[in-house]
Amino acid sequence: MDGVITDTTRDLVRDLVAKHNIPVSSVNGTIEAVASAAGLEVKGEVSERSVGRIMLEADVAATVQLADEITRSKGM
Repeated sequence: MDGVITDTTRDLVRDLVAKHNIPVSSVNGTIEAVASAAGLEVKGEVSERSVGRIMLEADVAATVQLADEITRSKGM
């Protein structure tokens, strides 16, 4: 997949970091451990830089969503 991080992987990374408090440096190890236990093979890794960008994108999306909700509620 040459550098392409799927939406499913992005969702997984966000959940691991934001919901389960997995440190950025442990994301790949966590994915490997769970995949191994499930008998799955993981192809490639997500760099720490990419994890940071994924989290930043999530923050921006949340801010946009909040602004939209506020705008809609003022119109009621």
